[in-house]
Amino acid sequence: MNRMLGIVAVAALIGAMACRKSGKDKTANLVINLQQSAITINQVDSADVVFRKIGTNTQVRERFVKSMQNLEAPLQSLAPGTWNADIEVYTKAVNQQSNQFVIIKPIQVTEQVADTQVPGPGATSGNGWLKRHVKASPGNEVVLIIPDDVYDSYFEVRSKEQGLHAFGIQREAINVNYVVDLKTWACTNTCLNAEGRIADINHFMPFTQTILAEPWTRNDISISVFNNKSEELLNYKRTWNK
Repeated sequence: MNRMLGIVAVAALIGAMACRKSGKDKTANLVINLQQSAITINQVDSADVVFRKIGTNTQVRERFVKSMQNLEAPLQSLAPGTWNADIEVYTKAVNQQSNQFVIIKPIQVTEQVADTQVPGPGATSGNGWLKRHVKASPGNEVVLIIPDDVYDSYFEVRSKEQGLHAFGIQREAINVNYVVDLKTWACTNTCLNAEGRIADINHFMPFTQTILAEPWTRNDISISVFNNKSEELLNYKRTWNK
């Protein structure tokens, strides 16, 4: 009888220790909830976040992992305080085209272990998320990121090789039979940074401000990428109609 009581006591002690350990080991996560989102967990190719601590130059990059209908990134490496979470979610490519969803979410990190929830993106830009299109050349030699929302002035170019490509972008707004505004951007790889990338939201800002203020019936964005032999690697055109 005494031996049985001893076994029960040891089992209870082990159980209590396990409970305490599991509580201690629980970690807080940044959670993107996709249950009510326009994209499903199976459509997600990858997702990343850069945490930027307000008032400092501190940055921490984390990759999201899939968990049921959520995307989760750990918060335990962040010091208590206010952070901005720069989130990028990429869908799987179909015919070398996919979507990017981005959001900047302020979060508060405390000593308390608790998840921070972010609703997933909608079908179009909205609820804080911006939707953009990702177009790649064969082999992902060059990747373009361009707006889904006509009033978004952002564009991004990524290239695996430096000095091998030339890029051209044109945005044009038309109202019935006259041009409301037209703006272009062109460069060789010399405009890319050391990582082979350029991201710009300012160049086409005057254009988007014009189409916000003036009536238009059609908007076009045209993009071409050529290699150093003047061979076209990638061509993309998007039209918005009113």
